[in-house]
Amino acid sequence: MSEATNRTGLPLDASDLPGLLQSVLEATIELQAADSGAVQLYDSRAHVLRVVAHHGLSEAALAHFKGMSEQAHSIFAVALKRRNRVSVEDVTADSEYQYLRSTLDLEGIRGLQATALLDRRGQPLGVLSTQFRKPRRLSERELRLTDLFARQASDLIGAQLAEDARRSSEERLRLALTVARMGTWSWDPKLDLALYDERSLELFGAPAGSSFSVM
Repeated sequence: MSEATNRTGLPLDASDLPGLLQSVLEATIELQAADSGAVQLYDSRAHVLRVVAHHGLSEAALAHFKGMSEQAHSIFAVALKRRNRVSVEDVTADSEYQYLRSTLDLEGIRGLQATALLDRRGQPLGVLSTQFRKPRRLSERELRLTDLFARQASDLIGAQLAEDARRSSEERLRLALTVARMGTWSWDPKLDLALYDERSLELFGAPAGSSFSVM
């Protein structure tokens, strides 16, 4: 897979997905002057959010986030369901999110935001969240840049999912060819040669590395 960059300057090659998501998270925390944050990936089979990158969170907070159900009564699940951002300037003054106080008080958190990570079709991939120890209202500039970081994270996750799907497809094809005792070949138009894999050469009784003229 070729490596590219976007406006955040981070590579789009997802071969080190946790490490790259950690970089996106830390850039977001620096942008927002946040005290902590996390990236959670959405497991569509198990219907849970799993933490893959975090910064500044206690073990108790991570245990709370671990394997969180998409149906959980949390700001992360709400952001995922709405496919949008949920932001709370001050949890002690927001009646809609009073249920969060018992958990957030233990961490000393007053403000927080959670931005849904979506693929290009708008399907949920995960959540990028940050927390603040003091009430915090993000500026329009900070929100726009946060969206850019969220897009970066989504592209990285999407690239990894596409690579996983490609490898899975190739493995299924390999297994199918093995079971059927079949091989594959390709044609080099410049040399006008048919190039066969080891299985095909074995079936034809040809030496390894053989190639054949198409004409």
